[in-house]
Amino acid sequence: MTALGLKAQGYIPLVAEGKQWNVLYTYAPWPPINRVTNAYKVEGDTVVGGTTYRKLLTTRSEQYDNWSLWGLLRETEERQVFCRKYRWDHTFASETLLYDFSVQPGDSICYGSSTCLLLLRKSDTILDDETVRKRYDFQYKEGGYLTDVYETWIEGIGSELGLLHSGSMFLVGGSYDLLCYYEDEDLIWQHPDFNSCYMGTDGVEENKAEAWISIHPNPTTGMIVVSGKNLNQAEVLNLLGQRMATAQGKGETLQIDIANLPTDVYFVNITDEEGRTYVRKVVKE
Repeated sequence: MTALGLKAQGYIPLVAEGKQWNVLYTYAPWPPINRVTNAYKVEGDTVVGGTTYRKLLTTRSEQYDNWSLWGLLRETEERQVFCRKYRWDHTFASETLLYDFSVQPGDSICYGSSTCLLLLRKSDTILDDETVRKRYDFQYKEGGYLTDVYETWIEGIGSELGLLHSGSMFLVGGSYDLLCYYEDEDLIWQHPDFNSCYMGTDGVEENKAEAWISIHPNPTTGMIVVSGKNLNQAEVLNLLGQRMATAQGKGETLQIDIANLPTDVYFVNITDEEGRTYVRKVVKE
């Protein structure tokens, strides 16, 4: 213990038994808000292709029973975390990089062919268990260009978007949020925008409803409709950040015609009446 009573220690691994992540998936159409909470835990291990993995289990049960196998995780001495999803044919998908906690400011970690996270800063943070953990603050790069979208990791916990969903901020048709994180059944972290660790479509928790923005149809060949609450303006930007189309108005929907734009991926900057800005991705076919 330090003089302040804090737990000083080295690197805190992500993949370990006794941990549980509750992740909220919010998906279109909106309204109504459709939501599912998935809980994940690490339990047991197995060997596949000569490599040892930890088993990752999941459930949607509010009683946290009826767990099933989601896939496999492994964490290296270099502080990288890899996953393999369990498939319908009872085989495992190829290994993919989930986290790299060795990154330094200026480094990037990429997901797929277009989405990368640029590490802006790495600092210390202290949670409810008084443990000092590293906090990683990233900025999104899409198609090689920086955006106004950000994501945070916490050492030993993972992404604020949930254990498996780092790099998903531009997900079309839905969004992920880490509701709660437990260690040995003790609540260590809870999302500041929610009052519950388990939510569904019929739940009473609506704190983040005003932040839910959707675009449909997506992909589109012409008109798009932005749906949300207290909308004020929407701008369609190309990958160079150039404004290609705009719409203004107050209410729950905004319509933008992009039929004349070239086939490509575009960003939609959406502003509500309180000046808050949200970014979504739309595909023009």
